[in-house]
Amino acid sequence: MGTSLNLQVALGTLLGGTLVAAIGVRGALAFDAVSFAVSALLLVGLPPLRSTSTGTPAGFLAVGREGLSFAWRTRVVRRFLIVLFLGVAFAAVDNVALVFLVRETLGGGPVAFGLVSATFGVGMISASLGLSIRRTSVAVTTLLIVAWLASGFGTVATGLAPLIAVAALAQAVAGFGNGLENIAADTLIQQAVPREMLGRVFGLVTTAAFGGSTLAYAAGGPLLDLTSPRAVFLIAGAGILAVTAYLWFALRDAASPDHPTRPG
Repeated sequence: MGTSLNLQVALGTLLGGTLVAAIGVRGALAFDAVSFAVSALLLVGLPPLRSTSTGTPAGFLAVGREGLSFAWRTRVVRRFLIVLFLGVAFAAVDNVALVFLVRETLGGGPVAFGLVSATFGVGMISASLGLSIRRTSVAVTTLLIVAWLASGFGTVATGLAPLIAVAALAQAVAGFGNGLENIAADTLIQQAVPREMLGRVFGLVTTAAFGGSTLAYAAGGPLLDLTSPRAVFLIAGAGILAVTAYLWFALRDAASPDHPTRPG
């Protein structure tokens, strides 16, 4: 599933830029709409979802309260959710500013924007393949630190890039960090959370990520108006690195094997 999402970033953005250059914005959006229709047809005939629970199903609010209560009591989960929200709030500004950086600051067209965006996905894929091919015994918290550092430095380098090729390389570094973070985060949650709570906690992880990206989209536009695409990337990168520093102090011993879910 993770690989399919990474390929979507690597191939979808490149295809999108090529379509815009070839048939225009409206044509590319029409192609996109058709792709969703095809996806819906491919899902026809799937069996219905069935609950594996043998007891009386709890209500939505009750389940949500259980998840929030567990996350608040469990130090590693609580701190990771804070890091994820803040980190994504800075990192997702990239999605707002990149098109302006490529087209206005660096003078590129739709295909150039698609290429630069695609390298982010290539970086994500390289992180997945690298960890799959070369097994490592590095602690998951160390992988998280490395991941966020790569994202931060890649974002800063994107803002400083003098050429489109340099911006593409910087985006590949940021994408590598994002792909590594996805793997490390999923591993951390699976190590720290009992099986019966995994669904609730992963729901909170997704909510934290969406909340951070929503804040980034809301703030990214006004920040662009007040500053410039380069400045937005530098602010975002500095924010990611600051979050990484918090992550280092907050999680350095929280997920140790001796007390993976220690409350505090």
